[in-house]
Amino acid sequence: MFGTKGIVEGGLYITPGIHTVLIGEVTSGSTDNGKDYIEIVFYKKGTQPDSGRGFRFFMSSEGAIKASGRKITHIGTKLMTREELDAISGENLTTYAVNLNAAFNGKELRMVFDAEEYMKNGEKRLAAKLNRLGDFAEATVEGAEYPAISDDDTKLTYTEDNIKRMANIDADMDTPEMPIDNTLEY
Repeated sequence: MFGTKGIVEGGLYITPGIHTVLIGEVTSGSTDNGKDYIEIVFYKKGTQPDSGRGFRFFMSSEGAIKASGRKITHIGTKLMTREELDAISGENLTTYAVNLNAAFNGKELRMVFDAEEYMKNGEKRLAAKLNRLGDFAEATVEGAEYPAISDDDTKLTYTEDNIKRMANIDADMDTPEMPIDNTLEY
């Protein structure tokens, strides 16, 4: 039998822009360089968790822990009360991720994903990034620290100004005109 029942309109994956998302999984890990991180997988409402995309929040330096903690707190207060969020802890990064996963998994919120240019097969493309330190998430369900906000009342914005462009490369030069920040540690 053929039909459209159960088929999601639009793209399946997180792209730059504003999306209502669910949290699929929270895990911890370490890069090949030994940088520890918490990874939160977000997937668009109406799709399956396997279409989600992981965003890493680095936890390897005091500065990274502070910036990542701000972002995790900003997300968490859109899912639950501050008291509930502050009760989540772990004796190490792995247990903290397991406890965050138990609290965050399957919960819904609205987020704005900025864009960052990258090259693939000689072509510039855009990847969704969480580059903002605040005001990138809103509650969509009652019971969080902040009130739920309808799609019509959202204060989140996304414009071309939210795109982090690659530096232009001069054909006679081996390096970009401006340095490119490849750290992307949040």
